[in-house]
Amino acid sequence: MTVLLEYLDGEEIFQRWDAAIICLSLMTAWTGTYASLTITDHLKHCIDRFWYVVFIILAGLALGVDTVWAMHFVGMQALSLDGGMTSGAGGAMTVKFEIAFTLISALAAWLICSVALHILSGRKAEDRHKIDREMVVRLLMAAALIALGVVVMHFMGMLSQSGNFDMQYSGWIVLGTSCIAAVAAVIVATIFTSPLLPPTTLTRVLAAAVVSAGANGMHYGGMAAATYRVNLRKLGFAYPIDRISLFRGSKKISYFLTISLCVSRI
Repeated sequence: MTVLLEYLDGEEIFQRWDAAIICLSLMTAWTGTYASLTITDHLKHCIDRFWYVVFIILAGLALGVDTVWAMHFVGMQALSLDGGMTSGAGGAMTVKFEIAFTLISALAAWLICSVALHILSGRKAEDRHKIDREMVVRLLMAAALIALGVVVMHFMGMLSQSGNFDMQYSGWIVLGTSCIAAVAAVIVATIFTSPLLPPTTLTRVLAAAVVSAGANGMHYGGMAAATYRVNLRKLGFAYPIDRISLFRGSKKISYFLTISLCVSRI
C-alpha cells in the first residue's frame, strides 16, 4: 500500500503511461472487432429468426464487451498515478474499481451494441444488400446509438475508479472526445452495414484495425480529460475490485470471446 504522508491534500498527481499496455488495448479492440465482423457476416443471409437473434447477441457481445468494455479496462491499466506535482512525493496511488459500475458498464455496452447491430441488419433478408435511403437512415440511427453508448460506458468506467483522489474533467476535452466518438461511430456503423461489410478475411482484419484505432483514440482522449487530485480523507467504495484482478479478468474475457466467436468461421 502506498504511503500517502508525503502527498499534499488537493495537489495534482502525475499520470504515467505504459506503452506495452496501450498496445495490448489496441490488440484487444482489434480482435473483438474482427470476431464481431465475422459473426455479422452470417447475418446477411440469415432468415431463421432464432439464429438471427443468436448472431445479433454474439456479435454485440464481441463488439460491446470485447472491443469496447475489455479494451477500456485493459487501457485503464496503462495509467499509473505516481507522484505529487507540488510536493514532489513519490509512490504509486492504489486504484481500485467499484464492482457495480464496472459490471453495469459491461452490460450497457453489450446491449447498446446489440441493438445497434439489429438496427443495421434488421431488414428482410432480401433487402439487406440494398444501398438506399432506408439503409442510410438505419446507419445514422445506429451511429448515434453507438456514439452515445461508448461515451456513457467510458465515463461510467472512469467513475468506477476508487482511491485517495478526486477527478476533475476538462469540458472542452470531453466535448472533443465526444466528437471523436461520433466520427468513430459513423465509421463503425458504415463498416457493419450489411451491403458494405468487408467480404474477405484480409479486409475484415484491416477494417478491425480502423475500428480499434478509433475506439482507442476515443478512450485515451477521454482519459486525457481527467485531472487527478489527492484526497487524503476519501475512503473509496465499499466493494472495490483491485486493478490487477480486473486487468487479468478483462484479458481473459477478451481472449475467450475472440477464440470462441471466431471458431464459427473455421
